[in-house]
Amino acid sequence: MLCITNVQNCEIIWKKNDVFENQLSLLTQNPVFTNSVFSRHKLPENVLELPPTTYPNPLFRLNKSQLLELKLKEIKHLVKIPPRSMSETDQFYKNIIDIFHEYLIKDTKLAVFYLDLITEPLVREAVFEYLRKFYEKELLRLSILAFIEDPLSPACRRAVKFNIYKILDDSREDPQAAANIALNYISKLALTGRVNQWTIFLAEEYLLLLYKNLPKEQWTQLFAALVQTNIKLNNIQHYNVIKDLLLAGSGLDKFVARTGMLCAKWHHTEEPYLSDTQKQKMTLYFLLNELARFTQDMIRQKDVTTLNMYLELLVTKFEALNDPNHLQLVLSIMLSHSMAFKGPQECLQFLRYIVDANLQVVPKTLLRVLTALRLDQFYDEALLLVNYLHKEKLCPTERSNLVSEIIKIITGKFSRHPKIALGYFSSLFNDANNNALRTLKDLLLLDLVYGPGLVNSLFAVVEQAEIHEGLKNSKMTHAILRELYVVTLRSLPLEQRTSPVLISKLYEEYKKKIDEAKETDDELSPFSQDQLDEKILTLFLDLLVRKDAEARDNFDLVYDPFKFATAKLIFNNFFEAQPARNTIKSTYIFDLMISSGLLKHHDLRFSLSAFKKARDLGLPITFNQVNPLIIHHYLKGEMDKAQQWFMLLIQSGAKAKSVAADRLFDIAKEQKWTYTGTRYRNAVRVKLRAARREFAKLSTNPTAGLNIGSDVAVSSASDITMGEELEIILHQIAAKNADENPRK
Repeated sequence: MLCITNVQNCEIIWKKNDVFENQLSLLTQNPVFTNSVFSRHKLPENVLELPPTTYPNPLFRLNKSQLLELKLKEIKHLVKIPPRSMSETDQFYKNIIDIFHEYLIKDTKLAVFYLDLITEPLVREAVFEYLRKFYEKELLRLSILAFIEDPLSPACRRAVKFNIYKILDDSREDPQAAANIALNYISKLALTGRVNQWTIFLAEEYLLLLYKNLPKEQWTQLFAALVQTNIKLNNIQHYNVIKDLLLAGSGLDKFVARTGMLCAKWHHTEEPYLSDTQKQKMTLYFLLNELARFTQDMIRQKDVTTLNMYLELLVTKFEALNDPNHLQLVLSIMLSHSMAFKGPQECLQFLRYIVDANLQVVPKTLLRVLTALRLDQFYDEALLLVNYLHKEKLCPTERSNLVSEIIKIITGKFSRHPKIALGYFSSLFNDANNNALRTLKDLLLLDLVYGPGLVNSLFAVVEQAEIHEGLKNSKMTHAILRELYVVTLRSLPLEQRTSPVLISKLYEEYKKKIDEAKETDDELSPFSQDQLDEKILTLFLDLLVRKDAEARDNFDLVYDPFKFATAKLIFNNFFEAQPARNTIKSTYIFDLMISSGLLKHHDLRFSLSAFKKARDLGLPITFNQVNPLIIHHYLKGEMDKAQQWFMLLIQSGAKAKSVAADRLFDIAKEQKWTYTGTRYRNAVRVKLRAARREFAKLSTNPTAGLNIGSDVAVSSASDITMGEELEIILHQIAAKNADENPRK
């Protein structure tokens, strides 16, 4: 749970008085307040319909208990009805101070809400002055009050750091307890809702005492509290340890890592908009490159509403920093946005904008364009860009990405012609000893393409493609091999490529290569632990248990006991070797096998085993892992077990937006479970409507809001092809680079 329910530990520190001593009245402490002259009556039933001319305002006649019984919207309505004299509000203000003191620790958010009902400046200052004197020996409460009043004041900032350090110093004999008390204290500051515009940095000694003595399950709450208060760890490495753990965690953990929302719940992860205050805190806290990363994540997920929010925050942060060194990063994100949602033509217009604005176009930017062209199947234009890029000075990572793109372009353009792909593969990766082609032969891929026994040790049958010399002898990677598997298997008849016998043989040879690399500790091998991932394994399993292994718009599974038994053997064999935790990059393989295991073959034991493996690897819980378990128990009439799995789904924050999810929510409602997911379901629907509106706005200029040459035309000639347009732009880039870097 993110919210603090047991907060009494916070009061251990410097506790002097927990209640007003001798019920000190405001009359004796501050003569501004006098008893109300109005008698107390019950509120009318239709409070929200009272007009602003109502007199006397019934709010001012209530005692503390009655005031606490009001709904928040009723209080907000009544407080707008003005008094006709100051004396009317004296009892009301006294009640507020009593409520504030009583709830400051046990419900900070509520206490601040009531305190903020006092808006008259002189009265508000008198109240704060009174409370400051009352808390002068209660340093914890006094610092929270100071944070409510003005987080930017030097006194407040000194008090906050002093309290955190003192909590951690005074309890070094029990550092876990001290860390929990410090976390509760920071959470109280966060619950005030105040925006702290100047970062408070914690010394490294204390930040280590804080986060390393908290269980990782509490890091979500710690991170949220730090974002809300703008308290930072002055060592970025420690901060990244916490953030990266959350980004690799559950759906709810990821959401908190990207927003810093306190007390986040499942439905919050799908709400389309955040409050202005929350966005302001995010802009203040997150670095520009963090906002860029979050924006890029949303681009990949095609989450247009959240994407546009992060894009707004990115531009706001960029403008606040006013540093032209960040321009290239912002433009690259803008370009990714244009590529993902507006298509290649708009992407080229944006690229032309960058050129015409006399801004530098780096290879990394062009590689992004190359990827976009490939994904949209503009292969000829992509190859045109390849011909330009291979002449550029690329760093090793960029060169590796270019080579990877070449293979993906060729396997996409010639998707059922593996011989062409093998020709490029040979030219790019083969050496004098034919090691790359020997690897493919060992994996049985050459036999599938050319026929068994037709490829000899000289590999003369493989026709090499003509490529630039600078691209030869490239490093073969595991990801490249996956592309060769795909294009080879795609060329086979359906019955052959989904044959359990063939898949078993392919997996056996593949696994031998992994074992060899492990035994020889060959770090350069594409099968080394550093390069290994689950994508080739996933391809094998997809072919066995899915109706269409390459479909992206459905998750249709086949019922075939033999194929499923083969898939299980392969799956279990792979994980018996205990692959490194970072080998499995995605939850998909577990989604697939659990869904097939339960929804088609009713294999509970295997599915539970797979679920446990995913947890052991530190992978997040997903809908497609938990939903089959819920449905399995529901169909068997085991409602308690079904409900337990449903609660786990809610607590994980996993996305649940499919037709299957709608059915699950209907089951929860039918069974009258404690939580039915109604708020989450409603949030999903609202977000879908918001997404439609956002898509309608995508025709606007993507550089709006950036003061970077708004007078530059962003247009493309309508009488030339996209390939010609790209060629013109590349010529301009080359000419500009030549002018800036003349040969000596």
